[in-house]
Formats: sequence, C-alpha cells, structure tokens
Amino acid sequence: MPFYLLIVLIIIGTITNYFLMIGNLKKIRSSGTGFSYGEMIASAIFFGGHILLLSYIFSEIREEDKMHKKAILISGILITVVEVIIIGLLIYSRVIVF
Repeated sequence: MPFYLLIVLIIIGTITNYFLMIGNLKKIRSSGTGFSYGEMIASAIFFGGHILLLSYIFSEIREEDKMHKKAILISGILITVVEVIIIGLLIYSRVIVF
C-alpha cells in the first residue's frame, strides 16, 4: 500500500471525527447533553483518538467526562497509542512503503 493512501485515510478520519466532536460540543452547549460515549469512542477508532484528546480542552466536555470516570480521556489515550503502534508495525513490516 502506498504511503499516500495512509495519509488520505488519516486525513479523512481526522476531519470526520473533528466535525463529530464540534457537533457534540454544540449539542452540549445548547441542550446540555451530547452524543453517547459509545458513539464518540466508536467514531474515534478510525484515526480519531487525537481528536478525542483535542476535544478535552473544552470545559464542557471535561465536566461531562468527570461524571463518567474520564472515559473520553482514557479512550483517547488508548486509541491514539494503538493507532501509532499499528502504523509503526505496518511500516516496519513493509506493508506501507514510502
């Protein structure tokens, strides 16, 4: 698989998760409740772990996450680490070539 396909997948995953997190923040600010944690974490699996961590800078998401035992923070860190390991292994085993 060429390296540029990996970059395209990462960009698509990042943009879709960014828009999801912005929509979630708008819902939290307007109605007080956002998407369920399962929806946010499931969407972050496709190259969106760093967006979960980025969304944590907003106080509304931090406040809601404190009530749920920091599920967003822990999931964001774990998903990001797993994504980096998978990409590293794909590059090391020459599935992704430069």
